[in-house]
Amino acid sequence: MKIYYSLLTFKANSLACRFQINTCKRWLKLSLVCLLIVSSGACSQSNREEQVRMQKEINELKEGQREIQEEIKLLKGDQPLKRVAPAKSQTPFDIDIDKNSLESKGNERARVAIIEFSDFQCSYCLSYVSQTFPQLDKDYIRSGKVKYFFRNLPLTKGHPNAFRAAEAAHCAAEQGKFWQAHDRFFANQDTLNPNDWLPHARALGLDIPKFDECLRSGKFDEGINKDIEEAQSLGIDGTPAFLIGVMAPNGKSVSVHKVMLGVEPYDSFKQALDELLSSRGK
Repeated sequence: MKIYYSLLTFKANSLACRFQINTCKRWLKLSLVCLLIVSSGACSQSNREEQVRMQKEINELKEGQREIQEEIKLLKGDQPLKRVAPAKSQTPFDIDIDKNSLESKGNERARVAIIEFSDFQCSYCLSYVSQTFPQLDKDYIRSGKVKYFFRNLPLTKGHPNAFRAAEAAHCAAEQGKFWQAHDRFFANQDTLNPNDWLPHARALGLDIPKFDECLRSGKFDEGINKDIEEAQSLGIDGTPAFLIGVMAPNGKSVSVHKVMLGVEPYDSFKQALDELLSSRGK
């Protein structure tokens, strides 16, 4: 049973930061009032009323902090994710692939495949790319055991430059530089703005006029939207997400045996891959 999943990157941290700033300001104000009351040595009715008011505000602050902390836990995935009835409720199921895709890597004759849905502005995807993917690449992809496919799921509501980054990556792929662009874009998530694409293209050694024409054309928009629709049809609306399965003999589809959602440790991938690699004929 797959899990309907959503990760709202960056929002949790920014929400926490804003709350902490506002809280500090209010605590400072309350502390100054308390200091004035104590230094005055007075116990008037107005002071008592002020103390009651301050206590009420302190209690509200504590409750607000508790609610924010619970919301942050939920956004970061610390709470159990809600289960719904996705379009495909059980594995295995088949998903079409193009073994010659420019956004793939690994041995075309590999028996096992990983299909990743990702977002270039997603901080969780960055964690996966920097911490887990290099070891997977070394042990399974470059060794010829696994074929790896990258697909786009730009979460545009929170990541306004993610769709454009996906376009730019496709345009780099057109010049044989997808994985170089992939690594560069994730390593520079804070510079994926409209004025940053040509500097990225120069750093990648791309043909600038060709890249610029490609980016302006929007010719890869349909393919990116198809990736998004396919993810949604599978009940996936967050990144990163991974489909792990067995390649069909004709290389045109993958029989998905496991769905992994969110940032998982290397050992989780290793276990899933080793099980499929050792289960001949299943």
